[in-house]
Amino acid sequence: MNSVAQEKEHLGYSAPEITDKTFNMVLGSLSQSIFHYDSMQALTATSAGNIVLWDKQTESVSSQPIVRKAMKIVFLQKEAITVLTLIDSFIVTGDVSGQIKFYDGNLSSSTFTMSLAWIHQIHLLFQRKAFH
Repeated sequence: MNSVAQEKEHLGYSAPEITDKTFNMVLGSLSQSIFHYDSMQALTATSAGNIVLWDKQTESVSSQPIVRKAMKIVFLQKEAITVLTLIDSFIVTGDVSGQIKFYDGNLSSSTFTMSLAWIHQIHLLFQRKAFH
């Protein structure tokens, strides 16, 4: 196999060093990362309820992976964040207690919170109506 084909099959990644000492606060384990909906900024959720904001980068001009640097940690909640995703313009977190929280694009406020039990009740309600 030639080197060009091998390069296309290679998945590049970077794992920047970040510890509790980076921002003098408890970081927790990194759980899931996403890219912000309107920029090249990456966000990573942690088991300490934080979001790590990584620097904005453009595409790498070399074959080397882009190396990012942690710029800020935002404390969102006490519970460990296990799910991090984007829905429309909202940053959505799910945590170990079953809470789902919707934040605006700046992570400045929780605009809406729901529990898995509440979602289950809505699902059951729709199921009952579908069978009648």
